[in-house]
Amino acid sequence: NPSYKTLAKDLTLNVKSKLTASRKFLVIEQNLGKKFTKELDAILENPLLPLTEKVIVKNGLPPELVLIGKVERASLQIKELTPSSELITLKIPDVSISVNYQIIDIFTSETKFHDVATFNLNHGDFSGSRQAVSNGNISLLSAEIVGARIVEKILDTIYPAVITSISNENRVSLNFGAEFYKTGDQFDIYRRGDRIYDPYTREFISWDERFLGKVKVTRTLPKVSFGEIEASEE
Repeated sequence: NPSYKTLAKDLTLNVKSKLTASRKFLVIEQNLGKKFTKELDAILENPLLPLTEKVIVKNGLPPELVLIGKVERASLQIKELTPSSELITLKIPDVSISVNYQIIDIFTSETKFHDVATFNLNHGDFSGSRQAVSNGNISLLSAEIVGARIVEKILDTIYPAVITSISNENRVSLNFGAEFYKTGDQFDIYRRGDRIYDPYTREFISWDERFLGKVKVTRTLPKVSFGEIEASEE
């Protein structure tokens, strides 16, 4: 749908930004500009460059995973509400966006993750924005919120957060920083067990997990967070 083009572009940029900020992914840009293409051609003319490296330079680095998606439906409105004639008119954002996206493993053609998600956003969802929502920026602000939630689902599936250290006082560190967590966030903790395979396809589908307790984030840095745990065992 041509009317979703701007939203889709903003959503793509936000997903890229969030994925790279997680430090779990590197995004390979395939649409190279003319200036960059000329520089690559100059490198290829070097007679000392091995043939294998020439192939990589010419074709670009092969991606391991491809994320492909589509905005199926979008409604972005600013509703005006006047409680009474004596009060000012309130402008309330009312957004509904449906996105169909999946992650494909290039080498195995396996779908690593697939989700058809509908995001319904209201005034509370935009409360963290640094600017007031208007018809001019509602698409961009909506893309930021939806992009963050999509990336959160992707990371939770492929690279779930893990406890990277634990002290005798039950203080822990987590491998995601302030870009994803804030002070006061709480999460469940599970101990990972054996792998679980599909009995028919022998495909790895999940891990056996055992609930241990909860962790509350107490401090965040750009690349790491710290928290305290409450667990049923030492």
